Amino acid sequence: MRALATIPQDFLAANTAARDAVSWARALAVTGGGVAARDHFATLASAKSMELFERAAVAPGSITDPSFGGPISPVAPLFAAFLTIIRPKSVLGRLVGVKPVPFRVGIPRQTGVASAGWVGEGSPAPLSRFALDTLQLDEAKISAIIVLSRELAKSSAPDAAGICEAEIAAAITAAVDVALLDPSAAEVPGVSPASLMYGAPTVASTGATSDAFRADVQALLLALIDAGAEFQTPTWIMRPATLIKISLLEGIADLMRDGLIAGVPIMTSTNAPNDGNSPGDANIYLIDGSGVVTADAGLDISLSTQATLQMDDAPDDPTAASTVEVNLFQRDLVGLRATRYVTWAKRNEGVAGYISGVSYSA
Repeated sequence: MRALATIPQDFLAANTAARDAVSWARALAVTGGGVAARDHFATLASAKSMELFERAAVAPGSITDPSFGGPISPVAPLFAAFLTIIRPKSVLGRLVGVKPVPFRVGIPRQTGVASAGWVGEGSPAPLSRFALDTLQLDEAKISAIIVLSRELAKSSAPDAAGICEAEIAAAITAAVDVALLDPSAAEVPGVSPASLMYGAPTVASTGATSDAFRADVQALLLALIDAGAEFQTPTWIMRPATLIKISLLEGIADLMRDGLIAGVPIMTSTNAPNDGNSPGDANIYLIDGSGVVTADAGLDISLSTQATLQMDDAPDDPTAASTVEVNLFQRDLVGLRATRYVTWAKRNEGVAGYISGVSYSA
């Protein structure tokens, strides 16, 4: 695989530059790189992005040159812009109040509170203490590979780049959302963090009516308070269909108004997992973003026309005699691999919870 760029987390860029990032990947797929890739990119990119490639000449790199890698540095802003499109599509990117932290850095976390008491004149004041532990976010990554035909990569149709962009963004967004919310997703050391809902307070829905909805909301809020919730920046998260069904319930005008449920904003995501015990039913999630810490090192995109892949969303590991593999070169295909370096953790168990088995109906 040929690495194209590593994207800094805090780089901001316009949507046009994000689309140009996909165009640069297409140019590499069509030409294989070099001057030909630059010339092909010129037929696809915006004038502003082309300025990155038309500045003063860059001397050849060497292993002793601290600026080695300069020839590929112009594409970094383009892929940084692409990341700014992905983040707002994901639940994690839309949560309010999330605290960004670096990977592998110890973060003090309060696990107990101090106390105080009344003191009479001349009497000694009581001593108090609070408890701390250390939270550290180890590196983790979510990766997705999409495969395109060479014909699609070469296509000059206006929406060819949009197809590439949509496929990459959708794959990464879905993976992040499911990993963040799936109640069954336990931590796999060295591989993936636990979801915010793993081991979180849970309320089983009590029915399909407006009275049941009211009771479920109250029960979850009280359960989270008992677990230490502060509700500084809470958000409800649910599938769009679930929100529509709730909005059609009768007699909830006092509970749901102005786009809020019990005064808490609502976020919808088609990637929100359904109830694992009753797949036909939905879950409603509640997350206080102020209690979430996340480490996000950005996005890396690589391209290959010669890799051998398992065309499967659950590839064998290790491979077996029955494993079916496809060679990209033989079939004239292009593989794009996007890897998001991101992880998260909760400050306490009151940060997140959910209502399970939801099936409200008017």
